[in-house]
Amino acid sequence: MDDPWGISGPDFVVLYIALLGAVLLVRAVVSGVVGSRALRADTGRPVPQPTVYQLAFLAGGPDRAVDAAIAALVDRGQLRVNSYKQVSQAGARPSEPLEQAVYDMAQLSTTTTLRAYGRQSAAMRALEEGLDQHGLLASAAAKRQARTIGLLLQLAVLALGLVRLLNGISLGRPVGILVFLVLVAAVLAIVAAVRRSKTGPRQPSAAGNRVLGQARSAASGPVPAGMLAG
Repeated sequence: MDDPWGISGPDFVVLYIALLGAVLLVRAVVSGVVGSRALRADTGRPVPQPTVYQLAFLAGGPDRAVDAAIAALVDRGQLRVNSYKQVSQAGARPSEPLEQAVYDMAQLSTTTTLRAYGRQSAAMRALEEGLDQHGLLASAAAKRQARTIGLLLQLAVLALGLVRLLNGISLGRPVGILVFLVLVAAVLAIVAAVRRSKTGPRQPSAAGNRVLGQARSAASGPVPAGMLAG
C-alpha cells in the first residue's frame, strides 16, 4: 500500500517532531534578535529633559512612576497613609496629570490598588507615549511583529499536522501518535497567540538607558558649592 504523500507514518512523525522543534527555535531566535535590536535603538538625537515620572518609568515601569507620584504627594501633604497602609486625600488636588490620577483614586486605597489604577490611566498612557515619541522605549511594534511571525509559523505546523491526521484517518491508518503531536502543536499555537496579545512591560531603549544613566550621574554628582551656602 502506498504511503500518503510518499512518506510513511513513522517518518512523518519524526519529521513533524523536527518541525515543532525548529519552529520553537526560530521563534526564540527571531524574538531575541528583534528584542536586542529594539533595545539597542538610539537615534542619537537630543531629547527634552524628561520629567521625574518619565525617569521613574524608565527605571522601573509604570509601577515605579506611580510609587514616585505617591511619595511626592505624601511628602507635600496632599496624601496621607494611615496605620493600615491605606492612602487617602489630605490636601489640595495637584496639577500634574499622573499625580491627579493617583490623588483622585486615593480614597482609603492601598498602594496595590493605586498602582493597578495608575497603570491603566490616561496620564500613564500619555507619559508612555511621550517616551515613545522620543525613542526612549524599545519598540513594542517590533516585538509584536516578531511574535506574529512566530504565531504564523506555529499555525502552519498545526495545519500541516491536521491535514495529515485527517488524511490518515480517511485511509484507516494508525494515527495515535500524530493525534498527540497535533494536540501539542495546538497548545503551542495557543501559547503563541496569547504571547502575541501581551507585549509585556516596556523596556528602555539604548537612548532611554543613556538618558537614565545621565540622570543618575547628575543625582549622584558633587553638590554645588552654592547649595552649601547660607
